[in-house]
Amino acid sequence: MGKAIGYLEKAIEHISKKHNAFAYEERNAPISAHFELGKAYQLTNKLDEATSQFRKCIALLPKRNLLQEELSRHIEMCEFAKSQMANRLNVKISNLGEKINSTYSDFGPILNTDESIMAFTSNRLGSTGQEIAKNGNYYNDIYISNSDGHFWSDPQNINGKINSKFNDVAAGLSSDGQQLFLFNDQTGYSYLYQSNFFNGEWSPIEFINENMKDSSLESHSSISLDGSLLYFASSREGGYGGTDIYRCRKLPNGAWAKAENLGPKINTKHDEISPYIHPNGSILFFSSKGHQNLGGFDIFSSEIDENQELATPKNIGYPVNTTGDESYYVLNAEGRRAYFSSTKPGGLGNEDIYVAEFFDYEKIAVTILKGTITIKDQGDSEAQAEILVYDNADLSSPPGIFKPNSSTGKYVIVLKPGRDYKIEYLLNDLIVKTDHIFVLEESVYQEIEKSVIMEPIELDAE
Repeated sequence: MGKAIGYLEKAIEHISKKHNAFAYEERNAPISAHFELGKAYQLTNKLDEATSQFRKCIALLPKRNLLQEELSRHIEMCEFAKSQMANRLNVKISNLGEKINSTYSDFGPILNTDESIMAFTSNRLGSTGQEIAKNGNYYNDIYISNSDGHFWSDPQNINGKINSKFNDVAAGLSSDGQQLFLFNDQTGYSYLYQSNFFNGEWSPIEFINENMKDSSLESHSSISLDGSLLYFASSREGGYGGTDIYRCRKLPNGAWAKAENLGPKINTKHDEISPYIHPNGSILFFSSKGHQNLGGFDIFSSEIDENQELATPKNIGYPVNTTGDESYYVLNAEGRRAYFSSTKPGGLGNEDIYVAEFFDYEKIAVTILKGTITIKDQGDSEAQAEILVYDNADLSSPPGIFKPNSSTGKYVIVLKPGRDYKIEYLLNDLIVKTDHIFVLEESVYQEIEKSVIMEPIELDAE
């Protein structure tokens, strides 16, 4: 960026209103060089210098020039960035390091609820097919890393059933880490697909639903804890900007209803991407080039009420957000640690994955029910364990259905406060154990450990 600033600083010494971009021997620079230099200053946090260049460009351009509105917006962004930098968050931000990040682009971290599994996307050396895309980079592949609670394992290319020789991008991960949402562009369009983890491996990808299909760019997605709502970004026609955020509801028959645009409160005439619904179901995070912004893509939050109405988005602040691009934000269940992608200076590649530890954030009032399901003397490899979660105040609604990890037996369930739950542990559709858990309305973040040993029941033949 330093070299670019040097060239632009020389260029503005030779600005001419008579600049002809099509003249072969043109020696002068266009008026818009002030705009380009201002943006370069903005990216390096030289905000007063940036504002000065934007104002000079405004003064020289005709009042009806299309660039005038954009210049005014950049001045607003610089002023907002200054106010945010003066009131920075009490947070520690760390690059996940060479274990996860490479000298290429690594982005889009998605995690299960207990943060033991992380999938992300990279165009690093070693991609499937080893082919070069039109932009000169390798095609994107999906990678998986596991955590023991302290360190992340070396990322592994997820497998040939999912990654192809085209762009494959991790879009979302279910709370238990056993359902992966992704998109690829091997058909010429970018559709959302899903894959399920069973018996230690990921299944071949399947198209989600016809109501999700559109001849446009479908990208990052996030599914609610109970699996009833799917948020995703799309550039389909009828939106408010280039890319908007949509929501799909799951119907009683298991199919997805028609996608609905989240409306102008969330979507702007700019781009909105990478939605993430928090495990408590009450906070939506997303990235946007619109709203009140420091520059580039910023991360925003919007609270969701019981009627699924979204509140006016709030910028989550500096230094998580910078004058560059921040996206793919995932806040953990406790609410005090987040993972995200950023192009901030000092990274290992073009885009890196970071973790943020917040010191002043209050813990989110959710209850984590977790444990391990062990099937004793499992001679039948097809034995299936399930956990059904009933809200005793709403027994007319179907229960939440959760399955333990098919390899480890671990399960993670998030329980909302102010509710009385009945928990049934089933093996091959037979109830093995029943628990009752009441979560107080004023409860704080807590974890409940419930491990269950199941023994297959042999029914006498009649």
